[in-house]
Amino acid sequence: TLADGKRLCRQILKQTNAVDKDMVSEYVSDFSDRIKEVIDDLQDDIKDTTEEVKEPDNKIKALEERRKELLSTGDDVEDDIEDIDSEIEEANEDLAESAERLSDLKHDLILEQGIQMLEQQEYTQAVNILKQIPTDSPLHPEARKLIALADRSVQVSLTLRNAQEQLKSGNWEGAAVLLKQILDENPSNKQAAVLLKEAELSGFWSTMERVLYLLLFF
Repeated sequence: TLADGKRLCRQILKQTNAVDKDMVSEYVSDFSDRIKEVIDDLQDDIKDTTEEVKEPDNKIKALEERRKELLSTGDDVEDDIEDIDSEIEEANEDLAESAERLSDLKHDLILEQGIQMLEQQEYTQAVNILKQIPTDSPLHPEARKLIALADRSVQVSLTLRNAQEQLKSGNWEGAAVLLKQILDENPSNKQAAVLLKEAELSGFWSTMERVLYLLLFF
């Protein structure tokens, strides 16, 4: 269901860095299948609801045409016009209800597609999709949270890349500072933890080399 998809998304985003790698792979696969099912169901619902919108719309057009015809006769058609106006009012109510349901379904679909892009680590696409949800939608607060999550994920990814470059260039101290920043915000980030150990180990051996050099030559 839609609720299951949202709940799974929140769980995977919280747990991806905290559980065993094989479990992550299985969990992500399960989540991907479920989110795809949710999106497929929503697309089917949108298609059906779009057809539902057409019914009252066509009925209104036919009734309005009939109303014009009756008025053009010049006869006493007041009762008939009143009946037609009543039918038009009911049809307009049905149209408004179907249109609102269609709008909600479209926003649900946008949210799920954004979640799918987040799961695939396509953060820029996720943000562009989620921004399509209007501010008056009940889903807008959730979309904003997901956009913030995408922005943080991009920042973490860039920081990790920078730390890796610092390690390669031998600047283990700079790498350690960056990695500690990530772990301060998310202690369960395994990649940052592994790289930090690597940086600390590099620092240890660098210190040992200096000590050994001083002992041998001074």
